[in-house]
Amino acid sequence: MSTSPNDQSKMFYGATPRTEREPRPGELQWRVRQRNGTVISCELRDNGSAGVEVQKLKDGEWFYGRRWPNRSTAQVEIDEMKAEQIAAGGTLLPDLN
Repeated sequence: MSTSPNDQSKMFYGATPRTEREPRPGELQWRVRQRNGTVISCELRDNGSAGVEVQKLKDGEWFYGRRWPNRSTAQVEIDEMKAEQIAAGGTLLPDLN
């Protein structure tokens, strides 16, 4: 059997094909401007039964993500990261909404 992309589905007999997920925007939790002018932001993405993902962005580009089983455990990490950024000399920016 060939393993070309056209034949890949035959390798997983009985498996349900994956469908493309529509990306959803994250919920902005905070934004901090660092001393060097870089803006670090934190977003929360709720993926239902797959858990809640915390994402950090540097000037709008993703650089960190971690999934937690529920929103309350993710919120603990979000609060700790914000405190670290501010303790390092960052300035909390107002919400964009």
